[in-house]
Amino acid sequence: MAQAETADAEEQDSQKLPEEIARRAKLASKMERAIEELEARARPRQQKAEAKYEEKKAERREKEKKTGKKCTGREPKQPEKKAEDSSEQCNLSDPDARIMRKNKRASFTQSYNAQAAVDADGSQLVVGQHVSQSASDYAELENGVGSIPGQLGKPESVLADAGYVNADAFDRLEREGVEIYCSVHREDAHNERPYDFRPEKAAGRAVKDPIDERLVAMRDKLRTEKGKALYGRRNHTVEPVFGIIKAAMGFRGFSLRGKEKVSSEWTLVCLAYNLRRLHGMVAGAKTGPHIPKSRSARRTSLRISPVGGWFGEIIHTSLRRFLRLAAGSTASLVLTPTGS
Repeated sequence: MAQAETADAEEQDSQKLPEEIARRAKLASKMERAIEELEARARPRQQKAEAKYEEKKAERREKEKKTGKKCTGREPKQPEKKAEDSSEQCNLSDPDARIMRKNKRASFTQSYNAQAAVDADGSQLVVGQHVSQSASDYAELENGVGSIPGQLGKPESVLADAGYVNADAFDRLEREGVEIYCSVHREDAHNERPYDFRPEKAAGRAVKDPIDERLVAMRDKLRTEKGKALYGRRNHTVEPVFGIIKAAMGFRGFSLRGKEKVSSEWTLVCLAYNLRRLHGMVAGAKTGPHIPKSRSARRTSLRISPVGGWFGEIIHTSLRRFLRLAAGSTASLVLTPTGS
């Protein structure tokens, strides 16, 4: 019997491909799908470039027809790069991921760009979140505002760093009644130092002034006392949220693949952070606020609310409900997020 079982285990299916060849066939299939995906990504850009080329040609012909003279200068150059010649790269494990890096000194990795909108009224709760496939934050300002649920309404003001500079997005959001406070310089341009002992190479870097009139107006708005006070809240409002998620909660990377699943995972992470934050707020409401003893700490008690009083009312109402439930005989409390 033992010899028969050994023979059965060693017997191979004659119709089955050898393991090495089967693995190669599977890899080749994945590579073909990746090539099709890259061509699909490049095709819309190619069509857009060709449409722009035809538009310039039509404008040139119209101008020649009106003036009766041949236009001087170079003729519009026809886009040569085709979708099939795209040099983009694709991850076989997660085609939705994109090559990104955190800064110029960091290495490139397959990543997603996780975004969060945080209340700057003192609660530090995440009020909106989304995941982007773009390494740049240039086009994410409107998406970030749009990620805030309709039940909370539109924010009155938005604070954003220099990565979100987009004058067209500023105009569109301001037409909707949202006031933007976005830095048009790198962050260290806002760190005014009364005494600077850094080497000249590090301290003497000139800040490049914007040329666009809308960006110049934004720069001047941030230089006002109100602009400085509001923008100064950004560093200790949204940055601690990501710090807590990474360091305290231990979330350093996504476990799932695909943009849809990654977006759901990021929503759960933000929900977990909000529960952690609400727990701390409820505990603080029970024991009472901690009053600092130093005079210098008391001077920082001024609070400016970029979001408005409506969100404060929601938070205070929620806290009162939490306190009533905690004081009663409720055994458990379940929070169900809507739209997540």
